[in-house]
Amino acid sequence: MDVDLNTVQNTAPWVLIGIGVVGVVAAIVIKKIVGKVIALVLAAVLIFIGWQQRQHVIDFANGVKEDVRYLHHLRRHRGCAAGILVYPRLTPSNPAARTS
Repeated sequence: MDVDLNTVQNTAPWVLIGIGVVGVVAAIVIKKIVGKVIALVLAAVLIFIGWQQRQHVIDFANGVKEDVRYLHHLRRHRGCAAGILVYPRLTPSNPAARTS
C-alpha cells in the first residue's frame, strides 16, 4: 500500500477532528460520571455524619425526659408552703442534684 503526501494532507485534518470529537465526548461522559460519583460520595458522607449525630440527639432527648419526670415527681411529692418550689440545677455534670 502506497501512501503519498497528498493523501496524508487530506486525511490528517479529518482524523484530528475525529480524535478531538471523541475526546470532547469522552470528557463530557467522564465529567458526568465523576460528578455523579462525587455527589454520591458527598451524600454518603452527609448520611454518615448525620447518623453519628443521631445518638447524641437520642441521649439528649432521654436526659430531658428523665429531668422532666424528676421535676414532675418533685412538684407532686414535695410541696412548699408558699407554693414556690425551687428546683436544683439538673445537668449531666451534676447527677447529685437528683435525690430520688
